[in-house]
Order: sequence, then C-alpha cells, then structure tokens
Amino acid sequence: MAGHGSGRGSPIGPSSKSNSTLTLKMSKTSSHSSVHRHASPTNLMGSTNTIRPPSLATVAREMAYDIQQGRVLGASSPTFSAGGKYLYEHEDLKHDSISLDNLTDVLESDCESYGTLNGYNKYYKYYNTYDTYDHTDHEGYRGGPLCPSFPGGLIRFILPDGEDSKDRYYMTVMKDAHLDEVARFMALAWHRRTPKFVLSIIGSSQYFTPWLKPSFEEDLRNGIIQAANSTDMWILTEGLDLGVSKLIGDAAHREMVRRKNVAQNPLHIQNIKTDERLPRLNIFGICSKSSLVYADVVSGEKSSARHVYNTGGKPNLKLYDLNPDHTHFILMDDGPTPDNEGLYSFRLSLEMRFTKPVGKPRRYHHRMRGSNHTLHMASSQEQASHLELESMQTPVIGLLVQGGPPDIDHILWLLKKKIPVVVIQGSGLAADLVSFAYNEMELKSDPEYMDSYIKAELMRRVSEAFPDDFSNNDIARNLCRDKIIECVKLNYQDNLSFLTIVNSDVHGVRLNDISKYLLQALFKSQARMIGSHWREQLQWDLQLTLDWNRADLARSEIYNKYNLRDFKVAEYVVHLALLRPKREEFIALFLEHGLLIHTYLNHKRLHNLFENPADKDFFVTVCMEGVLGKSVNTNHLICNNFVDDTNCELNRLLYKCTGLQNLVNPYELSMNSLGSYVTDKDVAERRATNTLVLWAALTNRYKLAKLLWKQTEDPMAIALIVSMILHSLATDWCKKDLDMRQRVKETAAEFGKMAVSLLSLSYKDASVYTFAALSKRLEDFNNRTIVELAKLGGNKYFIAHPCCQKWLTQRWFGKIHLRDLDWGGSFNMPDGLKIYFSVLLVLPMFFWIRYLPSEEKESMEEDEEEVHEDAQEMSMLLRVTSMEEKMRGRRKKSRMKVTFQTLLETVDGSHIPVWKQIHYLWSAPITKFWLNQLMYFMYLMVMSAALLLPGCGDFQLNLVVLCWTFAIWVELLRRTYLKRKHYPEVPLTVNVLECILVTLFLVLMLVVRILPHFVEYISFMTTKFFMSVYLLIFYFRFMAMSVPVSPTLGPMLVSIIMMTKKDFSDWMRLFFLVLVSGALTIQAVIYPMFPLGIESLRQAFSRAIFGLFLTKIDDLDGFECSAIYDNEEVKYCHGNKYLNQTVKDQLAKCPHGSLLNYLIVIPYLLNAKLIFITLLYAMFAVTTGKVYNEAIEIWKYQRYGMIVDFEERLLLPPPFNLFCYIYYMLKWLGHFIYRAVAVLFARTHCCGPMYDHKDQASKIQIVKFRRTSDYNYWKECINQYTEEEQAEQVEEERAKTQSDCLSQLLEEMEQQRVLTRHLNDRMVQLESNFTNSCVLLEEIKHMIKRLDPATQTLHHETKKLIHVFARQSPYKGTLICRFPVFDKYVPWEVPYDQYDPGLYTKPVEKFPEELRIFVDPDVLEIRVEQSRRQGLQPEEQEDLPALQEFNPMYNSVMSCTINGVHLEVDRTSWISIDNQPLRYKLDTLSIPMNPLGRTGLRGRGRLWRFGPNHRISAVVTRWRRRYSPLGYPMDHMLVDGKRVLECIIVTRSDTGELTLPGGNVYGKTTAYSVMCEEFLTSVFLEEEVEGSLKLDQDNMISYFAQFARASGTPHLQDPRDDMALAGFSAAILYRGYIDDTANTDNAWREAEVWNFHYDLNDMFDEKIKEREKMWREITPFMRLYGNQDTIVMEAARLHNAYH
Repeated sequence: MAGHGSGRGSPIGPSSKSNSTLTLKMSKTSSHSSVHRHASPTNLMGSTNTIRPPSLATVAREMAYDIQQGRVLGASSPTFSAGGKYLYEHEDLKHDSISLDNLTDVLESDCESYGTLNGYNKYYKYYNTYDTYDHTDHEGYRGGPLCPSFPGGLIRFILPDGEDSKDRYYMTVMKDAHLDEVARFMALAWHRRTPKFVLSIIGSSQYFTPWLKPSFEEDLRNGIIQAANSTDMWILTEGLDLGVSKLIGDAAHREMVRRKNVAQNPLHIQNIKTDERLPRLNIFGICSKSSLVYADVVSGEKSSARHVYNTGGKPNLKLYDLNPDHTHFILMDDGPTPDNEGLYSFRLSLEMRFTKPVGKPRRYHHRMRGSNHTLHMASSQEQASHLELESMQTPVIGLLVQGGPPDIDHILWLLKKKIPVVVIQGSGLAADLVSFAYNEMELKSDPEYMDSYIKAELMRRVSEAFPDDFSNNDIARNLCRDKIIECVKLNYQDNLSFLTIVNSDVHGVRLNDISKYLLQALFKSQARMIGSHWREQLQWDLQLTLDWNRADLARSEIYNKYNLRDFKVAEYVVHLALLRPKREEFIALFLEHGLLIHTYLNHKRLHNLFENPADKDFFVTVCMEGVLGKSVNTNHLICNNFVDDTNCELNRLLYKCTGLQNLVNPYELSMNSLGSYVTDKDVAERRATNTLVLWAALTNRYKLAKLLWKQTEDPMAIALIVSMILHSLATDWCKKDLDMRQRVKETAAEFGKMAVSLLSLSYKDASVYTFAALSKRLEDFNNRTIVELAKLGGNKYFIAHPCCQKWLTQRWFGKIHLRDLDWGGSFNMPDGLKIYFSVLLVLPMFFWIRYLPSEEKESMEEDEEEVHEDAQEMSMLLRVTSMEEKMRGRRKKSRMKVTFQTLLETVDGSHIPVWKQIHYLWSAPITKFWLNQLMYFMYLMVMSAALLLPGCGDFQLNLVVLCWTFAIWVELLRRTYLKRKHYPEVPLTVNVLECILVTLFLVLMLVVRILPHFVEYISFMTTKFFMSVYLLIFYFRFMAMSVPVSPTLGPMLVSIIMMTKKDFSDWMRLFFLVLVSGALTIQAVIYPMFPLGIESLRQAFSRAIFGLFLTKIDDLDGFECSAIYDNEEVKYCHGNKYLNQTVKDQLAKCPHGSLLNYLIVIPYLLNAKLIFITLLYAMFAVTTGKVYNEAIEIWKYQRYGMIVDFEERLLLPPPFNLFCYIYYMLKWLGHFIYRAVAVLFARTHCCGPMYDHKDQASKIQIVKFRRTSDYNYWKECINQYTEEEQAEQVEEERAKTQSDCLSQLLEEMEQQRVLTRHLNDRMVQLESNFTNSCVLLEEIKHMIKRLDPATQTLHHETKKLIHVFARQSPYKGTLICRFPVFDKYVPWEVPYDQYDPGLYTKPVEKFPEELRIFVDPDVLEIRVEQSRRQGLQPEEQEDLPALQEFNPMYNSVMSCTINGVHLEVDRTSWISIDNQPLRYKLDTLSIPMNPLGRTGLRGRGRLWRFGPNHRISAVVTRWRRRYSPLGYPMDHMLVDGKRVLECIIVTRSDTGELTLPGGNVYGKTTAYSVMCEEFLTSVFLEEEVEGSLKLDQDNMISYFAQFARASGTPHLQDPRDDMALAGFSAAILYRGYIDDTANTDNAWREAEVWNFHYDLNDMFDEKIKEREKMWREITPFMRLYGNQDTIVMEAARLHNAYH
C-alpha cells in the first residue's frame, strides 16, 4: 500500500508546495474483487501511507469518473475522496448520468475559476481528507475537516455454499459518544449523505414470533424494498441475524441479487451510463457489541478486514450473529455484559440526531440528467439561495412490527419527541396491543369506559402477550399497560397526529404498499412552516411523493390539505415527473392545478427529455438506429443538434414517420418559455403540449401521451399523428422485436380509435361543428386538414366514418346540390342523366340543381382586415414577415377554405349570375366524373372502331386515337404531379403505372400503327395484337374508373381484388401440380408418338387448361387412323426404330384409342371440375362473407382519393382539356405582359411616390394567433370520451371487480366466521359457566337443606323426590362430566331440547370375575351395531361375527342359568307410587329410563344391570348409653330430654365412604340371604360365611333377633316368642329409589332398608371387635353414602330419638 498513489503525475503549478508529500492514515481492505479500475479498495484504518499528490488533470478525471459512476462503497482509489466529498457540495452532480468527458470539463472549468494552483488545491483538499484518521500538516495544505476517530473497519462475512464473501463497514462507539462526531464519521468515512428519509424498524428480535399469514412476511419485505428503491432512505434495525432485522436483511439481499442480474443484462450494460440509477440501499444495524458471538473479533484494533462466520449464534447465552445483508453496523461498546437500557438510549438519541443533516445538507435545486443545465425554481430569490433546507428536519419515522415491552418504551419516547410512528396491526405482540388501545380509545375514551374495559382488557392482553415478563410482576404489567395508553394519548399534539395504525387484516390494506402509510404518517405529523420555508416544504413534500410515486397523497395531503390553487410547481419537479416512468398521475395533477407547459419546455429540456427516455431500448433501436440510421454512443443517446432548429434531427425523424415537416420549432419553444412570446400564450401552450405528446410517442410513453393528448386543442389531429408515428415505427422499423412490434401496433390502433371515437362524439353532438373541423386547415401540421392527416396515416376507419363520408359527399358535389323532383310516379332520374342534361342543354339545370353560396370575397375581405390589424402591432419584434407574401398566402388560403356555411347552407341561386352557375356546375367533381366517363366511353368506341377496321385500319382514325391518347396522357401527368404536390397522403402507385402504360401505348401506337402506313416493317396482325391488348387494358381502366363511384359495385370490386390477391393465388398454387400432372399424362397416353417440343407442351397444357371449361373426349377412343397402332412394327419398341418419317408424322397426329385413356382423363377431370372448381367457389364465398364489411370500409377509404382526383381535374375532359391548357397559357401571357407594363410605367414615373416593397417587407410585426374558439368544445368532447372510456373500462373489469368483491366478501366472511366462532366459544363458555354456576347454586341449596334437620325427611312418595347425588359431576370413578341438569329439568315430562348427555357403560371385563355373570352387556352398542348392519348387503353381513343375543325382560322377574349357575334376575322396580309397584318406561332403543328423571349421563354406568339395581341394607339401632370406667353400660344418654340412638356403620371397600351394612342383590341368592351374609362379613368381619341361598324375610328377622338375647349362641331358629320380651323390633324402613352417584339415565339403584332396633340389651358388644368404629351416634350432622343419612334420621324419628 505504500506505493499505491505513486506514479500518478505531479501537480501543475510553479509552487514547490504542490510537490510536498502527505502522510495519510487509511483503512486497509482485503483483496476481494472490485468493479473499480484499481486493484483493491481504500483502507479505513491501518498503516501510514505516503502518497504522491496527483496532477490536477488526474484529480479532475478521477473525480469525474467516481461521480459519474456513483462509487460510494468499495472505492478503490484515494482520489475517490474528491469525488465523494465533491458530491456533498454538489447534490446536482450526484444524480446525474452525464458523460465522463463532460463532467471532467465541468470540474476543470471550476478549477480554472479559482486559478490553476488554487483550483488544484481546492480539489486536492477533498482528495487529502478522505477517510483520514491521522492528518499531518504540510506546506501545501492548511486546513480541511478531520474525520473523527472511532474503532472500526470492515467485517467480511464468509458465507456457506461457496457464495461470495460480503464486506460490511462497522464502527464501535461508546454509549456516551458525541453523536455529532458519529454523524461526521458516517459522512466522511462512510460517505453517507443526509438522507431524504429515515425509517427506524422497531421490533425486538427476542420477542419475534413467526407470522400465521404466509403473505404477511412477503408483503412487508416487498413494501420496505419498494420504499427504499423510491427515495434515498436510511433503514435502522437491530442488525442481528434473527427476527425483523433478518427479514429486512433478506429483503435487501434479494434486491441486490435482482440488481446484479439486471446489471449483467447485455442490453442494460449497453446503456448503463444512461439508465436511471436506483438509490443505494443503506441499512444500518445498531446493536450492542457484547451481544455478539464474535465481539472480540470486531474490536477495530486491526486494519485488515475481519473474517466472521455466522453459525446461528448462542441464544441460550443471549449471543447472536450480525445479519450479513446490512450495509453498515454501529456497535455500542457496553462492556462485558449487555446494557439494554444503554443501547435503547443510544439508539433513540441517534435517531433524534438523524433528524438533522449528516454532513453537508442538500441543496434544493436540480441539474438535468445528461446535460450541464441546472433546473432552478422560478423565483430569483429562491435561485439565489439555492433553497438550502437547513431549517427543515430530515423525516424520521418509526415502524413498529411485533415488538416487546422495550419497543413500547421506544415508541413512547419517539411520540414524546413528536416523531411519527406507524404500527402494523396484525403483526402481533406490542403492535397489536397499541392498535387495540388506539382503536378502543378512538371509539370511546370516557374515563368510565377506560377504567371498566380498556384497562382491564389491555392488562389481560399484556399478560397473554408477555407471560415471561409479567407473570409474577403485576406492577410492571400495569406500568406497561399505562405506557401503551400514554402512547395513544400522545397521538394528538398541537393539532397534529403522530400515530398511524395500519390494519393488515382489513381487505385492501397490503403491506407491500407500506410507502403510502409512511408518507401519510409523515404528512399528518408535519406542521406548516412559516414564511418562505413553507413553499420550500411543499416542494420537498412534492418531490418525496414523486419519488415514492404517490400521487394520491400529493393530492390529498398537499393540494387539498393546504387548499392550493395557483401553487407553482418547481420546474425540476415537473422534469423529474416526465422523466420517471409511471408518473402520469403527477402530470395530471400538475396540469389540473395550473401547470403551463410552455413556461417549462424549452429546447434544452426537450433535448434532455430525449436524452433520458424511460424506454431506452425502443428509442435507441427503433428511432435512432432504425429511423435515423445512427450509431448511438453509450455516453450520449442524441447529438447536440438533435433539437436546435427547424432542420434538426427531431424534425427529420418526425418527417420520416409522418411526412409532415417542421412539427417542432425549438426556437419558438425557448422564446416562449422565457416570456418573450413569439406567438400568443395560448398558442405557445398548444404547441408546447403538442411537442410533449410527440416526445411521449417517440419514447414509447403511450400512457403519458394519452394524458397530454387530453390537454391539446386539436385532439383528433394529434391522435391521428401519434397513431401515424407509432404505426410507421412498428411497421417499418420494429421488425426484429416481434413483441415490441405488436405492442406498438396495438398502441397505434388505440390512438386511431381515440380519433374515431372523438369524431363520433362530435358528430353526434354537433354535426355542423364537426364538418367545419374536418375542413379546417391546421397551421401546426403543415396546413393539413384532419381528413388529410387520416389519409396520410392510412386510418381507413376514420375516413370510413359516416361523418367523413358525408363530408366527402359534400366535396363530391362541390357547390351544387341535385334536387329530386316528383314526376308523379316511382321513377327517379339518375344523377348522371341530370348532369348530362344540365351540361348539354343548360336549361334543366335551373330545375335540378341548387347552388351553395360562395364566400370567397367575404373571406378575403376578413383576412385582409386581420392582416392590416396585425401590421399595426409592431412593438415586439420577433419575426420578419412580408406583407405581400402574407396577403398572397391568405388569398390562397381563402380559395382553399370551405366553411360550414358553404357546406350546409343552401339558398336560392337566382342572385348568382348564370355564367357563375355554369362555372359551378362544370367545376363540381361529380360533373367532371360524368363528363370524363362520357368522353372516355367515346374514346373506347373510337379505339374499338380503329381496331375492328380491316388491315391496318384508317390512318385518320388512328391519328385521332393517338391525339386523344396524348391528351389523356398529358392530363394524367398533370394530375399525378398535383397529387404529389398537394396531396402526398394519396398513393400514386396506380397513377404512375397508368403513366407508364399510356406512354408505352403512345410509343407502340406510333411505331406499329402510324408509321406502318408509310414504312412496311411489321405485319398488321402484330399491330392488331398490340392494339387488342391495350384495348383490354383501357376497358379494365374504364371499369376501375366508373365502378368505385357506386356504393354497390365499389365494395364488390374491392372484394374481387382481395379474392384475387389471396384466394386465387392460393388456389393456383394447389391446382398447379394437378394441372401439370394431368396435362403431361393425358398427352402421353392419347398421343404417344407426338414428338417432344414446344408444340407438344402447348397442346398438353392447352388441353388441361381448357379442360376446366370444355371437355374434349372425341379422341379418347381414337380415330380411323388409330388402327395403325396395332401394326407389329409400331406396337413394340424394337420396331419403332425402323419406322419411316411418313409413318411417324401420321402417328404424331393420330390419337391412340384405349380404355386406359379414360383411366387417366377421368381422375383429372374429377379433380379439376368437381374438386378444385368447387373449392375455388367455396373460397370465394367464404372470403366474400368474411371481408364484406372490411371491403365497405376500404371502399369508403378509397373514395377520398377518387374525390381528390376529380377535384384536381380540369373543367374539360380529354381531348378538350387542350383548350384549357391554351387558356392557361394565354392567361399567364397576359399576366406577364401586365407585370412588364407595370414595371415600365413605374420606371417612367421615378419622381412619384413609389411603394417600397422592401421597406414594407422588412417591417416587424408580431404574428398574432389566438386560442381557437373550439378549444372548450373539444375539451368537453375529451371529457365525455374519458367518461365513456372509464365506463367501458369499468364494464370490462366488472368481472374482475366482482371477483375481487367476492374474494373480499369471502375473506370477510372467513374473518366473521372466525370471530363468530370465537364469540360462540365465548358464549358457550359463558353459558357453560352460567349453567355450572346454577348447578352449583342448586347443590349449595341442597347442601343447606341437608344441614337443616327439619328438612331431612324421607319422601316415601317418589314424585316428590329429586335426586341430587345422581347428577353430581364428574361421574364417580371417571373423568366423564355429566350434562348439567337443573332441578326443573329433571323430570322426563319437562321438555329439555338442549339435553345431550354423555354415554358411559363400564365394560364387563372391568368387573370382578365372580360378578361378570351378573353384568348386562352394552345394550346401546348392540343396538347401534344392529342399526349399522341393517344397512349392509346380505353378503356383507355374512362375513361379520354374530352379535351377542341379549333380550332382557324388563319390569319382570326372570329365571335363567348362566355357566351352570341358576339365577333369578329381578328387573322389577321396588319403587311404589300410590301403593302400586312402578313400571318404568323404555326409550326408543328399548332401554329403561330412570323413573326419577334425567341424570346427565346415559348408559349403564358402573352398575351391573340396566334398569333397577337392587340392594338391601339394615339400620341396626340401639340406645346410646354411658359407660363406666370399667366399660360396663350404664344409663341412656339424653340430649334435649330425648334419648340418643346409635347405629352400626361400616366402610365401603371400594370408595372408603361410610354406609349402612348391606349388599347388592345379583339374583344368585335372595335379598335376605344377602343381608345376613353381608352383616356377617362387614360387621363381624367373618371371612368365610356359609349360609342358605333361600332365606326369607322371617329367617332374616330371626337372624337379627337372636342378638337380643341375654346369653346364648346365635343360631338360625327363630325365637319369635322371646322377641318382644327381649326388646327387639324389626320393620322395613324404606323400599325405593336410592340417590346414588352411580345412577344414570338407564341404570339406577333401588334399596330395601330394614330397621332392627334393640331397645333393651344386645350382644353386639361381644361380637363386634371394634365397637367404637362400628357404632355411630345418630345426629343431624351424620353424613352417609347417598341419601342413607336421611334414612337413618327417619329411624330416629320412628323411635322418637334425638335427631
């Protein structure tokens, strides 16, 4: 690096100071590839280098190159500093794409203004201060800004998969670093310029969550890049390789790849120096250094680029990677541990610093691209100050995407600083929280609503969004909530809005249009500046909207917001709007608000517009290289004289496309733009608008051309010319690119249709006005009429329009009008006869012809008055005009002028002299036509007679034909010349061909018809042949002259020509092979001995051709001479060699008769006559039907040429036209004599006053033109056309619009469906909560009842019993929840439509093995399977296993044997109603229904049987006694004066609950046997009990009575006689339904409860091992399983005990 700058030359100047050396401390980069012409980029830090100062020319050249290339990153030359620094002082050069040489000249000329040495030092100063961290003073340089010193350099990201490495700049700063120094470092070291816009992406990566919508991320990426491509923008992110920062980096990566691919396009490389450059991507990552995985690598200590590898980071240690697609990184050095608060504070301060200029502020003027001309605003004061917007802040906007609590603090700080914030609603987290608060507070913000709903709901959402942050910290959560509310409250400040919510869930809101919302946020927060800065602000805002292509915001936020009416847009803004593509809406907006194009457009700006076309490919390849045939320079598309005068290349280009000369006057444009008007202001505006339309057409900006077309005064003419230009370019010079050719042709057709549509509107609205417009000569377009322009452009649809046809019909009749007289019948005399009678007899013209008035004299008088008025205004000399030439021109114009009164008004011709009436009659084109037809017909008759005369004919008659033909030839030459001169739009091909044919005929007539009368050198047959050929030609010429007049025969002739050109030629190509094959084969088989030669070919082809019309078959069977073919010498080939010549001649003329002849001739005739002739007829028929309408249009189009032809003809037809020529010669001779006498008379009176033509001609006048009165009319027509076009466009897009509406409706329906689902879920949840609450309330009510002893009564009537435990949820032993059932819905009789219980049936396998024989199978499953199998085919049912047969007998007792065990299954109910047994009901599936009503669960549950499940229990009671210390019973216990009962209570083995002793009755034994067995096992705890299976009620009573004896062993005999004496009593306490938790809708418990009371003594204390556990005191607070406590209390009531 030490010798990097050596060898660059020495400075210019005598001073030795320039030879001094500099010591520069520059950065050092690696040797990665660079597009610059030097080897490696300049170092940012590193070793000290001694660089030899380069020469002035070298510095200027280097600066020019760097400025022109726009090299900011990766510059490889130290002198790039000059270009970079110079850019900051010359904003206009930064955006230019001017050539290297021109830019070098600008820099060197700037140097010369300071002097050679001073100029050198001025630029060398910039050269010297580039990227310097250490500066050494020297004698030649004193001063210059020094770059601050910050650790930093280059980070080289080594990418996987073999991709190129990425070098990115970084700097490390302390959190307390001076921000001005940071900004200065960015300006000098990084060459960052003050941006037009700063976008801060707010969204912490640690809170980032993937989006549910796949399009959200893509739209956000596209929107950010679209905004970055629109203007010079800085984007600030966290810079990490995750979250939103990675999303922005990925978007930048894709954009850079796209730009690289575009740059590698060969067409782009060819025109790279003239392409509009996109703004550089500036994406700054601001993060903490300690949060990086490679924090020690980016220390900035070494000068070389630091290599880093992104491995995904270490999220568990909160260490991350940098995103390699950011362009710059600012790393805050916060020590070994991250300081998040310090980082946020630093970033906020940096964002606030970016509101002020970074480096030198931008100047508010613009240099035209590709030229050295600067576009300033009109105000001189603004020009003098360069409109430096130092007082205006750089817009900074925050964009909140997702985010966490720190990001809420971030936007709160921005809002406090009055920096606008845009929030993306729908992105999630903090963004959705702020959006929710904003929407709710905008809807209703009263304190009550705020406290009751917003705060509570916001607090809930904050907890859901950030559970890890606020799960255990309510204070922090509430503080976060309050910050969100404060953010919303800070929205409105100083009547401005600083918070913008973008709801991405709303249809039509797309994040790829994020620029719209950013600008809206900017404008809503922008206060109106005071004084002149207000206009500067408006211009700045306009340029910003122009950069981002947001014309809608320019209209709403600038023009409408400030109610601007006459605000003048800066000319450079208009220039940018014209140069940039897709800015048509801005041009329309400017024009709508008073933009005058002529004040903007001069020849220099027009030159710049052509030099910077949007579609360079089209302009270069088609216009420059194709039309003009020039080789385009990559630095300059056009030369300097492209637009300089009327003979410029632009006019030559337009002439080649249109045939019109001098359509653009550059001198006039420039003078009018300066205010020195060559014409009237309105005319200047008209011509400037026309010029811009032509520019848009030539550069393929058809949308802009259409927009400007609507501002023109002659819209039909402009549309026709644009259509003509585009059609010419597409047809003649767009031959290589077929796609471009098709597009240009479609655009040309569209402009042609625009002219036709405008003509239709005008004709329908005001036909008189339209006729006048068609006749008007347009000075801007070589004095052509609109019809002539349409003919020149070949727009047949315009000329075929009914309005044009009617106008042509008026021209056809001239100044006469033929009347239709009533002859008393249907007879109507043809127009030709009327003309003939009027011309020949004169008198009939007074009856049949009316005359239109002549206004020549009046027009000439008016024109002369206007000229004299013009001559009186001479104060502003701009153009010299000869008065005499002006008079002659206006007289000539008056002769050509046809006003609408001349066309439409008819008056009585009695005041017109007869001689003038005759002149009008003879000069009408229709009269000329019929006279020419008559004379030409006579000419044909004479020529026919001369041909039919025998021999060489009559000499005098031939001489007459010759003279007559000569007269026709002279007239034809004259007409061809006049057409070429006055009507170049009319094709002359036919006329030139006629001239050639007539010339040849004259020569042949003289050679073969006249001279043979004197010299015999040619036969008369040859003469007749040539005469016959030309007679045919002249007869066809007569048809071509007469037929086109007829509306019927004219289109027919066009159809015939089209059929001949297409169908007949195609048919001939097909038939030719058949013709040749048929001719040769027929000739060969019929005349096999005919010698080969011309005669044989003639005979063969004549037979084949005439075979299409005539069928010659007489020689197929041969003639009499054909017998010679049977001769042996003739029949065989060997004998043919020895035939004499006589025989051969005889055989040549003699056909060979054979059947084979038919086999050859018949196929040919079938092909020719049946197939090909029919095919030709069919092709003609199809073409006729297809082209009939087109033929009519073509015929109407050709009428113009015919009418023009007869308008230019002389009054007398040939051969009488010779008299006209004699008249014109005499007239010219008389005029010549008159001028000679006048000159002679003037010389003889030299002392008299003499008219000084020279002086008069040199008088100066202003050419005064006024805006035409029809401008407003055409404006209305254009508006009407625009409305109809928009209506058609709406109609065409109706299907798409409806589809979009349907899509929107479907999307909204989906959103509503989601909301409805959520609402339904909430409603279901609320309803469930309400139901559960009601159920809980009822349970509480029942619990309270149970606590009241008065309510604990046993209802023996089942109707009054409502089960409670049977409705408890979940179901015992499972997690199945019962369907909630209120008390009122328990009875089956009460309708409950919402009742939808669950289903549970305990599988048989889960019961103990000894009980499985008693368990019912799942009847519901069996019923469902039976229903399913009923729908199957019989063969399908055969493959299925047999279903278990289960047909229980409900409401009955059934005996059966299962596995050898005899069972007696009792399915009757023990419930009694009105002392009658209850018969329970069955449902539709024949399954029992719970008699007490709904339980909330279907199935068998955990019971063993569907229907009633029986159980028997016993309440064994005795009086509670006090016991002595020795354990002996004493007296009874009394409470409230009543004795207290106690009973035996056991513990359930399955649930551990307290219950009465008893057991389930399965049917194996009787219920009483079960009672005795269960008492022994559960109370006496005996393991093996052998009892009887058939105990009855008495046996059970006897069993329990034995325990009342004073002594003895219990046995099974019944001691009935001693029961009463022993104080024992037994009775059924309850028999019925048991409210059990195991009950379901289809299975329930029923019990028979006995009370065995021992009033005196008993023996249980001796039998029961644990007396204290078994005997329980009966109190109101006793709680037993189910409703057993109620039954026990019933026993207490029964014995009048305490309860």
